[in-house]
Amino acid sequence: MASAFPSKPMVSPDGLKLAFIAPFEFELSGEIWLYDHTRNNTNKILSSDDFPSDLSPKRVYWLDDAHLLISTGNKYGTIPSTRQLFVYSLNSENMQEKYAVQETQHIASITLQEALIQLKIETYDNNFMEITGTQNVNFPVSKFLE
Repeated sequence: MASAFPSKPMVSPDGLKLAFIAPFEFELSGEIWLYDHTRNNTNKILSSDDFPSDLSPKRVYWLDDAHLLISTGNKYGTIPSTRQLFVYSLNSENMQEKYAVQETQHIASITLQEALIQLKIETYDNNFMEITGTQNVNFPVSKFLE
C-alpha cells in the first residue's frame, strides 16, 4: 500500500484517476502510484528501481488520460537537481526519457497550459551557489507523446 507520506495527488483530465509519489519525503526513494476511481484501487506503477539509483521522482503531471510526465532529481542532498523529464504510458507500461538539461542546470518549474509544456530552467555556477541565468523553454505536449 502507498506510504503515509504521499505527494499532492494529480487528477487525470477525465477525473477518474489520481497519480502521486509516495513516499514523498527528503532523501527517501519515491515511487509512482495510481488510484483508479472506476476500479476503486491503488497500485504502484513505477518502483524506485525503475529510476536510476541516484534519482527519485520529484513531480508528476498528466499529459492526457494515458500518459504521465515525471520529473526526476537527486535522491540525496540539497542541491537543486530536477534535470530529466520522463513520459510513462499507462497503456504500454513503458517509460522514456524525453528531455534533460545540463549538469549545472535545474528545471525550476513545469507548467502545463492547454497543449503546451512550459519549463523555467535555471543555470547555476559550477558550485551551485548562484543562479547565473534563467530561460523559459516551451514544448508542444504532442512532442512528448511521440
